[in-house]
Amino acid sequence: MSEVCFNVSGHKIQLILSLSGKESIVHDNKTISEKGSSLGPTSNHSFKVSEDGEMSSYEVVFKAKFSGVIEYSVKRNNVLVKKGTLSALTPGVMRIFFFSIGLALFLRTISLIFIPQLREILSQQLLGYLDVGIDFLFSIAFLGFAIDLKRVLLRNLRFVTTVLWIRVGLMIFGSLSLIFSYLQKGIILSDIWVIALRLGFIWVFWFLLNNCEALAQEFKSQSS
Repeated sequence: MSEVCFNVSGHKIQLILSLSGKESIVHDNKTISEKGSSLGPTSNHSFKVSEDGEMSSYEVVFKAKFSGVIEYSVKRNNVLVKKGTLSALTPGVMRIFFFSIGLALFLRTISLIFIPQLREILSQQLLGYLDVGIDFLFSIAFLGFAIDLKRVLLRNLRFVTTVLWIRVGLMIFGSLSLIFSYLQKGIILSDIWVIALRLGFIWVFWFLLNNCEALAQEFKSQSS
């Protein structure tokens, strides 16, 4: 469940998004509007509530983005009072993502070092050991994120985003080199699935990057 809390003219507003896609708007601890999962990328909530003896009209808009986050905007009496992003994933699911990726990179590194057949192949590549070292560092970072994600995002969000941007940059560079090599060999169409797979992994890390930034906002709103 993703949730953000804030105050508007002295009144507490909570925007809640469940894993099933259900959207809930809570005003002063009372649920005012709810909607189930929507097939469209945009969802609107319009409602009126009594505040300090006067009626106030609200419009809340949720918009799903390709980056995997949910943008929201809140208008009170046709005036924009709040906008931001919600993560599409819960902290627990994000930790599973980081743990799985970190463990996969760590096991790959260990296998390349300690399995003789793989080590022999690695020794024949000029930059092989450098790649293994970089993957090992990434594995340690991702496992660390998985262990204490909330504390890391609250205290070192810039470090997390920097690590993810570096990973995305390295993967983009590697993909471009691969595409250039395939073009030279004339096999780009027969091996297009390899390029598609690499692009998919790039999107996953970009997805994690955007959701980390959104989760950091949620954690800050909940602790304030």
